[in-house]
Amino acid sequence: MNAPINANMDRTKYLGGKQSKRVPLLNEGLVRHLYGSGMTIAELAVEIGCTDRALRLFMIRCGIERRVAAKRDQRGPNNCLWKADRVTYKAAHNRVYATRGRPQKCEHCGSQSTDRKYEWANVSGKYHDPSDYIRLCRSCHCKYDGLLKNLGDYANVPPKNRP
Repeated sequence: MNAPINANMDRTKYLGGKQSKRVPLLNEGLVRHLYGSGMTIAELAVEIGCTDRALRLFMIRCGIERRVAAKRDQRGPNNCLWKADRVTYKAAHNRVYATRGRPQKCEHCGSQSTDRKYEWANVSGKYHDPSDYIRLCRSCHCKYDGLLKNLGDYANVPPKNRP
């Protein structure tokens, strides 16, 4: 990529083509040269001193084709919003589903029936680590978490008699 433009630069060698009436430094030859050298529209707009929108409209009017935006890897630490180990409970489980997929069997009872619901259960309490989860069916997950102990006597009441 070329060095940034400064006020001392000789712009006459890039003159040619259409000239913007509103932005004095917006010239077709200059835009073609800088955009062709690898600058992005945002970088080019800052250098010339105009908005991105004005530059895009000028490029369309001059027939300068825009490059296809490069696909960037935004997963994990490459994302600017990545929280590492400060992740919330819901986001941690979403991370597990994204990296390991939906569980299809129970690692405890060995069930693989399509009638049952399977979930990811955290082993050690390190929710931020996707490899720290095991596949369990719903009933094994409740037993593993001790959910029935937490419910107390309410767990033994038949569903029809519950308030």
